[in-house]
Amino acid sequence: MLAKPEVNHIKKLRNIKSLSINEISKRTGFCWSTVRKYADEDQLPVETTTVKRGMMYEEEWGEIVSDWLMEDRALKKKLRRNNKIIFEQLEKLGFPGSYRIVCHLIRDWNDSMVGDDNELKEEYVRLTHSPALAQVEFGITEAVQNGKIKDIHCLVMSFPLKALWNLNT
Repeated sequence: MLAKPEVNHIKKLRNIKSLSINEISKRTGFCWSTVRKYADEDQLPVETTTVKRGMMYEEEWGEIVSDWLMEDRALKKKLRRNNKIIFEQLEKLGFPGSYRIVCHLIRDWNDSMVGDDNELKEEYVRLTHSPALAQVEFGITEAVQNGKIKDIHCLVMSFPLKALWNLNT
């Protein structure tokens, strides 16, 4: 059984590029009958999900780490806990597991939380503007006041093509 990206690639070669089954078989290196099965039929592989087991998933340790990772998402990257610090904090709480278990949980959490439809993933669109226009941004940013991190409102105005104005004068 092929993985879903491979099946989608075979279907794309057959339906969009109109390649023959022999040509698809040569390009992908899969058996001719396998290529025919996935190229011409509507059969897709069934994705199986495995249930995670162990102390990190069945006890409160996984929830603690997940909460810490969600809290750290609000902080800047330099201020976030790394795997070692999370493990040391868990040991202070009486965690009986190893560092490797913590690393595996954090990797699984990152794989599941950072995706195409995830709220935590941010996407940006390039901003372009015509000459003689200013860019004004407003929002909330983090600032340190009296040793505490506070969210403050800010307004920033910039003239992106100001350097060009200075050259013309």
